[in-house]
Order: sequence, then structure tokens, then C-alpha cells
Amino acid sequence: MEPHLPERRNLLACPSNEKYASLLLNRCRQKLEDYDGLFADCIGYPLPSLGLEAIFTCFCASCRAREPRLKEWAERVREMRESIMSATDADLERWGTFAGQARVFGLTGFYAYRTRLITALAERYAALARETGKEFGLDVLAPALAFFAGHNYAALGEFSDWLKPRIYLHTFGPSSIPLEYYCMATGGNAWARRVSMPVLMEFISRSIGLDMPHSLHNLTQSSLTCDAIGSQIHKAVRMTGTAVHPGIECSRHPEFDSDVDETTILSGAKATAEGDCPGAVLAWNLLYMPDSFLRIVGETLLA
Repeated sequence: MEPHLPERRNLLACPSNEKYASLLLNRCRQKLEDYDGLFADCIGYPLPSLGLEAIFTCFCASCRAREPRLKEWAERVREMRESIMSATDADLERWGTFAGQARVFGLTGFYAYRTRLITALAERYAALARETGKEFGLDVLAPALAFFAGHNYAALGEFSDWLKPRIYLHTFGPSSIPLEYYCMATGGNAWARRVSMPVLMEFISRSIGLDMPHSLHNLTQSSLTCDAIGSQIHKAVRMTGTAVHPGIECSRHPEFDSDVDETTILSGAKATAEGDCPGAVLAWNLLYMPDSFLRIVGETLLA
């Protein structure tokens, strides 16, 4: 499989920017009466596929005005980045996870700040839905990637009617675990030039909590096991108190290299049913979903 890297022209607004937040909320308010509910997509920090520096954002003017500790955190981010760039195999083998190393550099508060911003913005969309008696659903990253996007399942579940985690493990497409893992590895390799690729990929595997291939060749030659689908769905259910409708790959999209087949579709549908999920969201485009895929999902979930 070949990675499908997003164009880096994506326009992203920081969740601390009140101008853009109010603009988008007002647009939703104007349209919401025509619909049965509100589903909020892409509320989260950018992932490594848009550049490894994304995991160290944000220090924009809005954030600096809102959070006085950012000046201190900026220095600690610089120190952590320098430690990654000078690291050796022995260093990464000693480090636990990325989140653990962030704690070592005193960045726990920084990542908690990011998460609070995402939670607060999502809650404003939920409140808008409640005002008009509408249902509110929220798109979130798979548990393996949630930390990097600022997604706290427990907090987000407190005001969402349901969460849709992106359980994408068999496609090199948007927000898929293989693509983000690939970008973490290649981006990290450009930074940590003294670290061998297998050791770097093992560190990333520990950081996302999944047993991943430790070479780029193995990663692009095969997708993750079907067992990983179930483990991510079950973990998502455990992490929140609201309903979970997992997003599972169910298409042969011409733009994304994928090995989705009847076996992977059945695995995702079974994991959804076994996880007591009320339903699933099928990705990405109905036009590219074979009837056989849809039949498998329907027969499994409605059995």
C-alpha cells in the first residue's frame, strides 16, 4: 500500500480563536433547523500527517492571550524537541512513551490545555444542538491517536449523544492509524537522525499503544490485524460513558490505497456488535461501497 498524504494547504483554525469559532457556530445555528441533528467533524488538533510539528501546537496570538503559561511551555517544547533531535537508540529504548516524555519535560499542563480547548469548543456545538432539541454526535480519533488530537473521550462523552471514533486500520487515508504511524516514523526519522528506524518505530508503537510493524516496508506491505479493530472499538467504549458508533472502513475508495475486504468488514461489524455499540458509521463514500460489504454489515449488526 502507498500512503495518501494530505495536501498541506489545509486551512485550520485554532480552537482558541473566538472569531472563527463564533463564525462557524453562527453558520450552524442558521442551518440547524432544517436537520434532525448536528454531527461535528474534525474538531481536534492536526495530526502528524500534516507535519510532525503539529503535535507541539499551538502558540498563536489567541492562545498567548488566553494562557500565560505558554511562554514557559514554549521553552520546554524547544527543549523536548532538541532532546528528540539528539537522541540515540539507547535514549529511545529508555523512554517510555511520547506522553510520558512530555511529562518529564513538564508539558503535562500544555497537553491538558490543548484538550480543554477542544472539549470546550465541542461543548459549544453540543449546546447549540440542545437549544433546538437536536441530537449531537462528535467525530473523534481512534483511542491510539486521541492524545495527539486533544480528544478526551470521557469529557467529550458527558455532553455528546454519541461519539464516532475513526477506527481506520486498513487504509492509508485521512486519519488512519497506518498513515499517521507512517508520518510519525518518517517525520521522526528526519528529526532524530541518530536513531535507527526500528527503534524509532518501536517507540511510536509504545506511544500509541498498538503492536505495529517496526519497518516501513512491512507497514506498507500489510495492514493491521483484524484483532486491532476490536481492541480499538472496545477501548473506545471503555473510555466514555456515552454511546459509541465506530467509524469502520467499508469502501474501496479510488484515492486511497486499501486492503479492505470481506474479512476486515466482518471483523469491524462483529467488533461493533460485541462492543454493545448501537451502530456504526461506514467510511468513506457510499458510492464506493460494494453491495457485498453493506450486506455483511447489515446482516451482522441486525442479527
